Amino acid sequence: MRLPPRITRFVLGCTLAAACLAACDPQPTGPAPAPPAPPRITTADATACAPPECDRIVATVRLTWSPTTSPITGYRVLRDGREIASLPALGPASTSVEDRSAVIGATHRYEVVAVADDGSRGTSAPAEVLVPLPPVETAQLEGAFRVSRTVTRAKNLKELEGISEPSPGVEATTDWSFVATCPPAVGACPVRWNRHPGLLRPTEGVYRGTSAAGVARCPGGGFVRSPIRFTIRVTEAEVVGGAWVASRIRGRLTSSFTCPTYAPSSGAARFDGVRQ
Repeated sequence: MRLPPRITRFVLGCTLAAACLAACDPQPTGPAPAPPAPPRITTADATACAPPECDRIVATVRLTWSPTTSPITGYRVLRDGREIASLPALGPASTSVEDRSAVIGATHRYEVVAVADDGSRGTSAPAEVLVPLPPVETAQLEGAFRVSRTVTRAKNLKELEGISEPSPGVEATTDWSFVATCPPAVGACPVRWNRHPGLLRPTEGVYRGTSAAGVARCPGGGFVRSPIRFTIRVTEAEVVGGAWVASRIRGRLTSSFTCPTYAPSSGAARFDGVRQ
């Protein structure tokens, strides 16, 4: 059947338009671009710096990696699956990073991801890093300690900071409560020794302090205040909430006072404490 000229022109125009669209907007037929080649972690070192070298305990993990051979826009560094750093693809700082938010005593898992223009990624093999613990003597004193004390010297002493009628070699147990955190980098910090306020001052791994006043009863009536001086060493420590905290302590305390009309009194004791 012969179509009218007007209809023929319409059909021919649609056919030519479709052919033009196909030619001007070709569909991709080749394979998708390959993701970038993954980088390779070459160094994963962890250190823990503590006073006096550092003002506070700082854990650092240093990562370096060999660059990818593919064109990329940059790198992403992951710790335990979460991004902690983003770096450019080129430049002197593009293949290394320092993680200063690592947790002491923890094992972290690091990966380096190369990112291309199209968003595709190449991820390195993971590197596990154990962050070392600082020296025991750098642990902070915090919290309450259960303390066992042994009197080593007692001269005319009726009461040594809560130990009634002490004799050399007699043990007594009581709570020693710290009311402030005492990291080794600080100056004097407030503490409480059996309800008596005092101050501690850390020096080269040893805490030295004096309580404001112990109270002793004088024979024949009356009371006298007797400062308690003590020296403390940390013997064991543990990570608590990301902090390096003393778990065991050892030390020595002394006390002396004079009551009216009586000979001077003095006493000393050694103690061992466990954090509660």
